[in-house]
Amino acid sequence: MRRSEMAIAILAFMMPLVQFAWAVAQDQHLQLLSSGTGWFLGKGKLYWTNDNGAHWADITPRMSLPGEKVADVDFRNVHEGWVLLAIDENRGPEAVFEVASTTNSGGSWAITPVQVPGTGIPKRPPLYGEGLVFFSDSMHGWLNLSLEGSQNFSPAILLSTADGGKTWTRKPSPGRGAVRFTTKDDGWIAGGPGGQYLYSTKDGGMSWQEISLRNPQAVGGGHGGLYSAPEFSGQKHGLVAVTLSSQGAMVLFATNDGGRSWKPSSTIKDPAVKQYQVPVPSTFADSAWLVAKVDHSSLAVTKHHFGLGGTAVETRTAAVQKSPFPTSVLDISFTTYDQGWVLADRLYATEDGGRTWQDITPWPAPHMQTVPAPSSSPKK
Repeated sequence: MRRSEMAIAILAFMMPLVQFAWAVAQDQHLQLLSSGTGWFLGKGKLYWTNDNGAHWADITPRMSLPGEKVADVDFRNVHEGWVLLAIDENRGPEAVFEVASTTNSGGSWAITPVQVPGTGIPKRPPLYGEGLVFFSDSMHGWLNLSLEGSQNFSPAILLSTADGGKTWTRKPSPGRGAVRFTTKDDGWIAGGPGGQYLYSTKDGGMSWQEISLRNPQAVGGGHGGLYSAPEFSGQKHGLVAVTLSSQGAMVLFATNDGGRSWKPSSTIKDPAVKQYQVPVPSTFADSAWLVAKVDHSSLAVTKHHFGLGGTAVETRTAAVQKSPFPTSVLDISFTTYDQGWVLADRLYATEDGGRTWQDITPWPAPHMQTVPAPSSSPKK
C-alpha cells in the first residue's frame, strides 16, 4: 500500500497549537518505504536513510532556479521517486514548477520544467507555489497545482502525464487536494475547501463526481466529514478515513469493488478530535488502524484491529524526549505492524510497535552518508 502502510494519527492539543502544527507539517513529510529505508522532508531539505535514521543523506534535487523550493515528494518504491519543485508567485506573476525524478533512491535526478497549459489566461487566479504530485507508475502521474483562493474557495489546476513527465495535459480539477489513481482511469481527490470533499473519476480525470459517505449511527449518522486521501491495495481494496470534528470521532470506510461502494469498517471516538479542522493523516497495514498521540513527554500508539473477528484495541505508550512546548503528531508511516516513524516535535522511530522510541531527526548534526541504492530491483 502506498505512502504509508499502517496507522492513523490523532492529534490532541489546543486549537492555536494545532493550526500552527499543521502549517509546519506542510513543509515536513516522511515515508518509511521498507525496513529501515525511507525519506524525510524538513527545513527545505530531502533526506534519505537506509539504516532507520542512524545515518542520513541529503538527496535534495539541485535547485536550478533562484528561490526554488520542494513543494511535494512522492516515492513509489525504494528506487523510484518524484519531487515537485516550485518558485512561488512572489518571484513573478505566478508560480513556476519543475518535476525532478530519480530511479536510484535520489542518487541522481532528472529535472524537467512543467509547461502548464493555459497559463496567462486573463482573470484566472494565478498559481502560487503549492501543489501535490502522485505517480501510479513510471509513466503515469498527476499534479494538482493550487491557484490563489480563500478558505471557502480552493481552485486548482490538475495536470496528467503519460510519458513520465515530459509533457502534461490539463484536466478539470474539483479543487486542491491529494490525488490517488489505481488505474489510468480510476482516481480520487480528497480536498476542496476545508478538506470536506471526496471526488471520484472513472475517465482519467475528464469528469469528477462528489462521493458522500454515510456515517454510522454510532457517531450520529448523516453525511460529511474531513476526508483523507483513499489508500488502495491493488485496484479493488481500499480504505479512507473520515474525521468528524463536531462529533469528536473518526470513521474508517472500506471498499472491495474499487470504490463503487464503501462501508464503515471501524470507528474511533476521542474528544480531542473536536479541536481539529483538518483531516487526520492516515495509514494502514496488517488489518490495523492506529492512533498516535503526544501527551506531554509520552507518545501513545493505539492499534485498532479490524476484520471478520470484529474490532480489538491495543494501546502502547512510551516516553520520548520532552519538548519545551506541547506538540501534536504531524505525520506517521509504518511498513509492518512493529516498524514505523512518527513526526511530532521531532522525528521518532519504533521497531517494537511503540513500546520504545528513538529520536532519528536528521538535525542539528546528522550522521551523513553516501546513498547506497537498495539491492532489490525496482517495480515495473
